[in-house]
Amino acid sequence: MTGPTMPRSGTVARAAGGQALPAPPVPVRATCRLQMSAAFRLDDARAIVPYLAMLGASHVYLSPILRSRAGSTHGYDVADPTQLDPELGDDRALAALVATLRTHGMGVLLDIVPNHMATGHENPAWDELLMHGRAARHAAWFDVDWYDPHEDLRGRVFVPVLGQRVGDAVAAREIHLEIRDGAVRVRYYTHDLPLDPRTAPRVFASARAGLAVAHGAAHPDVAALDAVLDGLRALPPRDTPDTAARGRRLADAARLATELRALMERAPLVAAALTAAAAGYHEGDEGPARMRRLLDAQPYALAYWRRAAREINYRRFFNIDELVGLRTERATVFDETHARILDWVGDGTVDALRVDHVDGLRDPQAYLERLTRVAAERRGAPVPVYVEKIVLGDEVVRSSWPVAGTTGYEALNFLEALFVDADGMDRVAADYAAILGRGRGARPFEELAHEAKRLVLGTSLASDLSRLTRLLEPVVAGVTVPGGPAAPDRQALEGALAEVIAAMPVYRTYLRPGDAVHDDDQRVLDTAFAIARQRAVADPGALDLLDRALVPGDTAPVLGDDVERDRQRFVSRFQQVTSPAAAKGVEDTALYRRVPLVSRNEVGGDPDHPVRDAVTHFHATNADRAAHWPRGMIAVTTHDTKRSADTRARLDVLSETPDRWRAAVAEWRAANGAVRARAGRRMVPDVNTEYLLYQSLLGIWPVDGAPGPQGAAAVPDAVRLEEIATRTKAYMRKAIREGRERSSWVEPDEAFETALDAAVDAMLDPQRSAPFLASIDRFAREIAPSGWWNALSRTLLQYTMPGVPDLYQGDELWMLALVDPDNRRPVDFVRRAAHLAELERGWHADNAGRHSWLGELVAHAADGRIKQHVVHRALQARRARPALFAAGSYEPLEIGGAHADRVVAFARRAPDGEAAIVVAPRLVHTLTGGAAPVGEVWDDCWVGMPPGLESRTWRCQMTGSTVAPRFGPPGTLPVRELLNSLPVALLGSDAR
Repeated sequence: MTGPTMPRSGTVARAAGGQALPAPPVPVRATCRLQMSAAFRLDDARAIVPYLAMLGASHVYLSPILRSRAGSTHGYDVADPTQLDPELGDDRALAALVATLRTHGMGVLLDIVPNHMATGHENPAWDELLMHGRAARHAAWFDVDWYDPHEDLRGRVFVPVLGQRVGDAVAAREIHLEIRDGAVRVRYYTHDLPLDPRTAPRVFASARAGLAVAHGAAHPDVAALDAVLDGLRALPPRDTPDTAARGRRLADAARLATELRALMERAPLVAAALTAAAAGYHEGDEGPARMRRLLDAQPYALAYWRRAAREINYRRFFNIDELVGLRTERATVFDETHARILDWVGDGTVDALRVDHVDGLRDPQAYLERLTRVAAERRGAPVPVYVEKIVLGDEVVRSSWPVAGTTGYEALNFLEALFVDADGMDRVAADYAAILGRGRGARPFEELAHEAKRLVLGTSLASDLSRLTRLLEPVVAGVTVPGGPAAPDRQALEGALAEVIAAMPVYRTYLRPGDAVHDDDQRVLDTAFAIARQRAVADPGALDLLDRALVPGDTAPVLGDDVERDRQRFVSRFQQVTSPAAAKGVEDTALYRRVPLVSRNEVGGDPDHPVRDAVTHFHATNADRAAHWPRGMIAVTTHDTKRSADTRARLDVLSETPDRWRAAVAEWRAANGAVRARAGRRMVPDVNTEYLLYQSLLGIWPVDGAPGPQGAAAVPDAVRLEEIATRTKAYMRKAIREGRERSSWVEPDEAFETALDAAVDAMLDPQRSAPFLASIDRFAREIAPSGWWNALSRTLLQYTMPGVPDLYQGDELWMLALVDPDNRRPVDFVRRAAHLAELERGWHADNAGRHSWLGELVAHAADGRIKQHVVHRALQARRARPALFAAGSYEPLEIGGAHADRVVAFARRAPDGEAAIVVAPRLVHTLTGGAAPVGEVWDDCWVGMPPGLESRTWRCQMTGSTVAPRFGPPGTLPVRELLNSLPVALLGSDAR
């Protein structure tokens, strides 16, 4: 991290102005992510601080809290970066939360959004942009292409909000005017847009004429109106290059609006005439033409929303028209949009930052260097920064980035791989291919991902690709060898760009003007171009020129200053397009198309990545994390995961029982044959959708009561079945729209979706589908216990491996959830606090009482207390031994015995001699059939101790029992003793 060093003990850090600085940030040890909204406000967060402190968290990890759109459930649609969101509370509520955290030794990690903001009238800077165009005070904030090649868009912002073409909307009189606060506003249903004040006199012309006839031109009120109208006409044009004139325009427009408002308040006749003129502007035979001319004179172009994909002229967050990209690379934009955040850092409110979508920024490294430098200056100490960065394959985060690490999606995926049986996965994949037909079901995921990225580049991101091609054209002209063949045409260049972007193995490169090309970037580009050339779809000459435009190389012709400037602009924009192409193509399309085992279809994951060497990969990756990123976050469930970790843990068990799964799918497809219906030429649900549906139901099926007699099913009651149906229908609709094969967000197939809803309702109807419900309930009960043991092991590994564990709200008990909004349902923290108090009592009982209590946790694992116990005890260990877990070494441990392949174990060791040993089972379903993997089931299995730890006595932080090496080969620990009471073990030993 950059920035000043922390002050010595006993000194007081002071800012440049001499004022005392707050205490250094609370060290980030373990976070709890909270989704803030009007339904869970700052006061609600403050109420649970004692519980989170008792659990062992060091920080509440808040979703964005700057003012967002009204009713936002996530905060990523920031409307005003200068204000705290009033729906979450006021400054006093935030201060009270921080004060409560401080009394418990805790801090705040805040999620910030530097890449984009919300459009719409709730954003005052955007509203000003639509009123004044390039003359707006904050015009530099927004990444708008003011030089669009379409003449009618040059100098204007494309606003695709209409439900039909603008001419048709005007003719239908759907667009009307009104006056508010002395200014004319354009209204289209819920959309509220400003009018260029210089054009407002057109609206008032008839009213002024009528007032003059009725009262005389010399009447004081008429004269006052004339003065306002003359002032509006005299405003400097919005495209004036004169900075002073722009300033006058803004100041005069504000003053004249105030004067007009005052005039309307004191002169009711004037107010009535102006109001009527605005309200009736679109009426009459000439109304539509008059309205159209007025709209054509605005700094924005209202348009049919379907035109956005190909014509929008501002950078968006992915393909969301309502989220406009920011030019945060500009120092003034950074300062203005980060002022409130840095104030919170400076006054001690915020201790650490999480940067959303860092890959969307023009130059992530420059941004992070500025952010960490300024934050450290404001705080008087380094402030940890985490980045939301999807790391794929062998990709690593740049060591030059001044960050603590990523938010942990890469950890999620290599953890998940531990619990997938390689042989069983192969059989599941083969059965899936057989059901779908090998032509479709056996297609490699890489091929699907490439196809999906090409799809989004040709549809929802078409405007981005077109703009990128326009930027490439002058560069290509500059790098073409004189006398050689002519540069390829625009179509060829666009095709080459699409092929290379679709072939990118990572989200983006990080080429920087003036810097040598990083080896990682060169490898990425070499791979992408090799794939593009091998596919032989793009023009070879266009590919060559694109390659030289991205990395000119030593043999390229010397570029003139103008061409080099164009090239750098193109390279920056290229890197901002590859990221949304990957996100929309892979995360939001391909992962919904191929679904043999959906627990592997996760953000940042590759469903085809081999799992046969998962343990080796796990150890190697953790050793690297300990050496290079010991403070990086470790997430298993987030607000963006496709499924919660516990849902994935249950579905992983299918890889251990592929024959049972294949038989169940066949049985259910037969049982539900009558449910299927035709929607047009499609069968609903089709085979792939039905296969996904069964996994989704199985993943969230409630297993929280005792089975019926002789293990018979205990189907949920009608209320719970209705809840399952509601959740499942919402998820399946989202899944098919994301996959874009049967429906889509842009072109929803209402017949297919309605038929699918009906199918889900029929399947979950206890009167019609009793045999199916009993069957799925039995299957869920068969695999759920093994899913619990998977989840316990994954939880312990998450909380003890190198890095900072992140607990998603409520995930300390079993959390069976699908993608948002399913994973953002309210959390019962009162219940969790009561459970934790009970766990504390059990832990502090005498030995006999504790042993009995541990047995109860295992016997009643369905209620989730056993998971909360593992989380709690692991966090207490981290709190008691912060140096060990923050900076301790990572050492894989040897496993021996008959079941060695079913155990993962490692040691953490601090320089002062403190040590911990972690032992976690894996793939236990075929070992125990669902029974708890404890005691004698481990037979002769042992864990070898690393040098220097062979003779120590260890205390288990999960059970309180002690154990010493005394079984099997010298210096080993017997797994049956380590896992005698609970299915996981965390051993601790003091320094010697």
